[in-house]
Amino acid sequence: NRLKLNPAKLDIIQKLAYHSARLYNVGLYSVRQYFFENDSYLNYAKNYHCCKDNENYKLLLSDSAQQVLKLVERDMKSFFALLRLKQAGKYSAKVRLPNYKGKEESAIILIQGRSARIKKGFVHIGLSKSFKEKYQIELKELVFKLPKNIEATKLQELRIIPLFGGKEFEIEFVYKKE
Repeated sequence: NRLKLNPAKLDIIQKLAYHSARLYNVGLYSVRQYFFENDSYLNYAKNYHCCKDNENYKLLLSDSAQQVLKLVERDMKSFFALLRLKQAGKYSAKVRLPNYKGKEESAIILIQGRSARIKKGFVHIGLSKSFKEKYQIELKELVFKLPKNIEATKLQELRIIPLFGGKEFEIEFVYKKE
């Protein structure tokens, strides 16, 4: 679903997507440097300890920040899988490390279900205390209307995806249905 946002909500979502991209770069940097220095992989658990004190980590909800670091892990595992295929002679294209996000680029905002609550047909998402303080935001939470075709009382995950360089956003609701 495409989000129709007022200017204040759009600004908040753009900032969250910006910090998500910066955290991705921080996580990717620590994994890449570890790889260059030790010729081995820095897993999510160790990378988390390298990144948890970063400002971008604190500006996002902790669930969202952890999901960004898990995205780094997934991208690096893909790189290593391709590297193994290349060494076995089963892959011919050049294998490259994952790229950093651009200086002003936005990234997906992943919100775990426990941080997105459904109340009376609306989805409520909190904001971190650090984020509200840094940007002097009065809103306690972001609220989005749940589409009528979704009959869920609990979400597994919520994805806010930047489109057109972060000028518009799409929202995906992930939930279980029998």
